Amino acid sequence: MPLYFIDLSCRGHLYCDDAGRRFASLAQARREALSSLGEIASGLLAKADRQDFAVSIRDESNREVYAAKLCLAGAFTTARTAREAA
Repeated sequence: MPLYFIDLSCRGHLYCDDAGRRFASLAQARREALSSLGEIASGLLAKADRQDFAVSIRDESNREVYAAKLCLAGAFTTARTAREAA
């Protein structure tokens, strides 16, 4: 089974997978990467209105073979709602 490395980026920090994991296919590694991305994002979404979360997969030769990004862009629609939320 091929070895893949799943790297995560969130809130300006890059977390590189140095160990890697064996997956039956790139499609299986992709599913795991997207699941991880969703779990991390769900725990941090309430912290700020503008955030980016990203995941990438590298193969055994250190070549990036997949990348995904999740962006949150939230904003109050009026000054009044912003004051009410503070």
